[in-house]
Amino acid sequence: MTIVTTADMDAVAAAARSDDPAMAFAAAEDYMERLDVIDLQNETQLYFVSTSLPRIIMTLLKRSDLDEDGEDRGYRFLENTLIFIARSLGTGIETIPAMLDEIFTQRAQPFYTFGSGGECC
Repeated sequence: MTIVTTADMDAVAAAARSDDPAMAFAAAEDYMERLDVIDLQNETQLYFVSTSLPRIIMTLLKRSDLDEDGEDRGYRFLENTLIFIARSLGTGIETIPAMLDEIFTQRAQPFYTFGSGGECC
């Protein structure tokens, strides 16, 4: 699974809801690695940061059905997302602080509440 277009991003967001979201997480992480956060000008890049990535994060946090391997993979995805967010904070994109809020919110997200208690980051 490779992200090139906004349609690919929508497919990755949909795949994050599947029984095995590992490929979706890997595709999103690969795209985060390739993004030049200093020069987010491209419409596709902006769509990823402002729409797709927040969807994938919320999809993960709303899950309570992942097995231990899936949870571990989910925590690794969140760790890599936090690294991407740290690199992107200076861009001024409004959804970036909102993603931090969703990841660290005090609300009881099913991923945290019903998980096996793995540690993030």
